Amino acid sequence: MPNHTLLGLSITDWTSIVSALTVVVLVFVNAYYLKIANRQAEAANAQARESQRQADAAMESLTLLKADAQQHTAQELTRVIAILRGMSADVALWKPIVKDRWGTAPSTIHLIPDDWPLVVYYAGKVSPELREKVLDVYTKLANANYQITQFLSTPIGSRNPSILEPAYLNLENASPDLTYVIGVLESVEQASARATRVS
Repeated sequence: MPNHTLLGLSITDWTSIVSALTVVVLVFVNAYYLKIANRQAEAANAQARESQRQADAAMESLTLLKADAQQHTAQELTRVIAILRGMSADVALWKPIVKDRWGTAPSTIHLIPDDWPLVVYYAGKVSPELREKVLDVYTKLANANYQITQFLSTPIGSRNPSILEPAYLNLENASPDLTYVIGVLESVEQASARATRVS
């Protein structure tokens, strides 16, 4: 079997050299890819840390927004209850006047506050039934307001006290519903305050 040589080296020698060079090249290539992979892993870790930081900041912002929203809701609910209590006091004031003391009536009446839609909104948040109850109270008080205004706008000598009978009935019928709505909303307010203290 002939022994072939190239540049004084046999094929076996050349094979050993090529194998050794291949191993060296593979070591360098692997080291290079390892270095790249390490950089990518560091970049991914840095990105993950930044994402976590952003997520933590977003969570903190969300917690603050939730606390602000709960506080705003509680304040608005307190305002609604105050509105209803004021209305209840107005109804209590006007009932005896309309019944038999109409000579002592003030010159104007305003049973429905301007921010009445806020009351309707909060009642609707509690339940559709409570919203309907609030709208029914509105109808009764608006009718009473109109009837009393009509009475007060008539010259004193021409006033007919019988016009106040339906106004009294409207005030009388609105009174327990108003008390009921106040009670329900106060219960909601207390439950919300307890839940806030627990969390």
